Amino acid sequence: MLEWQQTYSSQLEAMLLAQQTSLQVIDHASQSYAQMIAHSQKFNRVAASLGELLKGLEQQTSNLEGYLSGLSCLVGKASEGLPALADYVGELTDKLSHSIEQNNASLTQILTQAAQDISRTVAEVSTSLAASVNQAHSGLAEHVQAMTNKTDKQMQMLDRSMEKELTQALQTFGYQLTALSEKFVNDYMPLTDRLRDILQLAEVQTGKRTPVTK
Repeated sequence: MLEWQQTYSSQLEAMLLAQQTSLQVIDHASQSYAQMIAHSQKFNRVAASLGELLKGLEQQTSNLEGYLSGLSCLVGKASEGLPALADYVGELTDKLSHSIEQNNASLTQILTQAAQDISRTVAEVSTSLAASVNQAHSGLAEHVQAMTNKTDKQMQMLDRSMEKELTQALQTFGYQLTALSEKFVNDYMPLTDRLRDILQLAEVQTGKRTPVTK
């Protein structure tokens, strides 16, 4: 019985250790999730900044369009006397268009890179979280299954041990009962013979029968 209790205590300690391991895995997963949230917040700040930049670019584009429209109108009215101004306006228009295209390309690249970074971070955290949860479940399930198997074996051993002890107890009781019966016979047989002699003597004295010579 003591050995079974010790084995059960060891199994309980193993289960507690598995639980601690699961808690550590869950804590690691929580840290990974917090890291993902931090990256998401950074991405939100970048997106907000880019939004402000887009608004500025839109306003700048609108102002440039108005400026170009005014210049075009001016050039149309004075095209005959100011050919150099037309060339300047055309050159300015080309430069502004090129600058806007570069800004749009840079903005697209920044947004694409930010989206790729956040997607990669989310994928890594999700993979890490899934692996951690699977590891925790797998480890806990293995420990529980192992403990269940060991407990079943210990119960079977306990049943066999109790059956053996009960059989021995019944055998011992049978031996004791047999010995007690023999002692009863040995102790009371002389008394029975003595009572028979007394009865015979009483019959002789009353004249009912002759004494029997032994």
